[in-house]
Amino acid sequence: MADEAINLRDRRSHQMKRSRRNFSSDFKKQIVESIVSGSATQAELAREHRISPVMIGRWITQDEYDKKATELKQRQYELTDRLKKVTEADENYSITAIALLNLASRAPELFESSKVEQKRQLINFLLSNLKLRGRKLEYTLNKPFDVLVNMDSRSNWLGILNTFRTLYYKEIINFNYKIEELNLEFAS
Repeated sequence: MADEAINLRDRRSHQMKRSRRNFSSDFKKQIVESIVSGSATQAELAREHRISPVMIGRWITQDEYDKKATELKQRQYELTDRLKKVTEADENYSITAIALLNLASRAPELFESSKVEQKRQLINFLLSNLKLRGRKLEYTLNKPFDVLVNMDSRSNWLGILNTFRTLYYKEIINFNYKIEELNLEFAS
């Protein structure tokens, strides 16, 4: 009876042991290429093929690791440079918009103190397609003035424009009234 118990235990432990799997060098290369190319992560491939991530890590050579690390570092530099350019553009946009709003708030005084040729340049800068129909002046506002004047009818602005809407809303509305006043002055 004792011999039967030993044999039964040996058979069970033998059944529970997993045989060691061997992977071909082509399979290993395929796995490593998937990781290096970025089409799959080491963890994803380990789960998919039921392989230890540590074992997959051993298949990656130092050269492949160094190559991927260099690529990722280069990508990081590119993204950092791009972020810097976008940040600078945002700052320049803010500065330009604030300058434009300040100029717009002083437009009537600048217009009245200007010479005739300067007034003509200012009007051409601000307006296009000028037509006089009877006593009414018809015009099209040039960009970005059209956006500023019609700002109250917009609901989906970028973050910086929301700032302008809240901080400079009165100036923009006054700018619209000033344009209407100019329109009336030309009509009379």
